[in-house]
Amino acid sequence: MRNVGAEFTPKSAQVKRRPRASLAGWILLVLATAGLLLAYLWFARNEKAHAVEGWKVRLTAMAEDRKTAVEGWLSERRGDAVMVVGLPACQESLTGAAPESVRLHLDAVLEQVRQTYGYASVRVLTRDGLLAGASASPGDLPPASRPLVTSVLRDGDPRVDLVAGEGGRPLLITAAPAR
Repeated sequence: MRNVGAEFTPKSAQVKRRPRASLAGWILLVLATAGLLLAYLWFARNEKAHAVEGWKVRLTAMAEDRKTAVEGWLSERRGDAVMVVGLPACQESLTGAAPESVRLHLDAVLEQVRQTYGYASVRVLTRDGLLAGASASPGDLPPASRPLVTSVLRDGDPRVDLVAGEGGRPLLITAAPAR
C-alpha cells in the first residue's frame, strides 16, 4: 500500500549529484597543466635554437658558395687581362715601334675580346698612359680608374676593381701589366 500524502518522484526525474572533486584532485590537475606548459616552453625554446643554428649553417654555406663563385669570376677577368697583354700584337704595340698593320690587327683582336666576353671596352695603355690599342668602342677612361692603373703599373700585379663610371654608374676595370 501506498502512503497517502507521501510524494512520489520517478527515478528519471531524480537529480543525480556528482561527487565533489577533492582538493588533491584540483592540485594534481593544476600541477599537470603547469608541467605540460613548462615542457612545451622548454621544447619550443630548444626547437627555435635548433632552427636558428640550422639556418646559420645554411646561410654560411651559401655565402661561401657565393664568395667562391665571385673569386673565380674575378680570377677569370684577371686572366682575360693577362691574356690580352700576352698577345704578340699587344707586346709589339707597347714598344711604340709597331707598324700600323700590327696596331689595326690588335684593335680587331681587342674588339673580338670585347664582344666575346661582353666588356664595354678593351684598351691597352703604355706605361705613360698612352693608348696602344683599343676595341671599337673605347670611350674615355673614368678619372676614378687612374689610381687602379697606376697601382698595377707600380706593383706589377693584375687587378680588378669597381670604379665610378659615367653618371656614377659602377664600372668594372680589369688591368694587367705587360711583362
